[in-house]
Amino acid sequence: MNLSDSLAANQEPSFVATPVARWSAVDQVIAQLREGIASGALPVGSKLPSETKLAASLGVSRPVIREALGSLRTLGLVASSVGKGWQVTSDTVSSNLVLADSYLPEHLYEVRQHLEVPSAGYAALHRTDSDVERLRQILEDEGGAADPTSAVALDGAFHIGIARCSGNPLLERLVEYIRTGLEEQSRALTTLHGRGQQAMAEHQAILDAISAGDRQAAEAAMQAHLDAVMRSVASLGTVTGDGRRAGDGLVGDGPAGGSAAGATASGLEPRS
Repeated sequence: MNLSDSLAANQEPSFVATPVARWSAVDQVIAQLREGIASGALPVGSKLPSETKLAASLGVSRPVIREALGSLRTLGLVASSVGKGWQVTSDTVSSNLVLADSYLPEHLYEVRQHLEVPSAGYAALHRTDSDVERLRQILEDEGGAADPTSAVALDGAFHIGIARCSGNPLLERLVEYIRTGLEEQSRALTTLHGRGQQAMAEHQAILDAISAGDRQAAEAAMQAHLDAVMRSVASLGTVTGDGRRAGDGLVGDGPAGGSAAGATASGLEPRS
């Protein structure tokens, strides 16, 4: 269902939020709003309560609300407009993501192929033992992350860390520049069952090749990772607002290192 299918565009729904008490505040807000959308308490076309009201009812700050709404906008579930505030635009996650408010996953994929594939190769040639250890620690922390927000940030740190290992500060700067898009796409992919574990395995393959000093293998592993991300993005359109596939069960089965209960509540599972 899309916005044009609903006649409730100006009606504020009877959505009742409960105070956030566990997991990261942003992820809790996302979980509650996604559940509201999926259950129909926040129907497509309805206007969300103001940021101030949401912050008060959820017991969090307005910046937390803004970050959560930004993530839901990336998923294609909500949108904002001047003078109208936030509205629910769909109850199905969109595969047509708009990252960093301006570009598509295809744009990011093309750029990453030119930046991150050679970056991984150079990292295999120039990495030091301390470089490899730092990347290993990031992966360990990512696997044990308590919530998707932390895991997504560590995912970005891993990719930037590879660029740092390349020995080319400009490559590092350029990968850092696209970090917002990387993390928004990563959060969107938390809706896909098994993607977190798959991404960790892909990251490990990249790190193993870099550690072995195998440039060709490192580049191939990075390319395989980027291809897997794009296949995952293409499948996003089958995921509903609460993380279920059409006609299927809950998508999230627990973020890597996170609580199964939290994943069930939000449908979130890190990532890209």
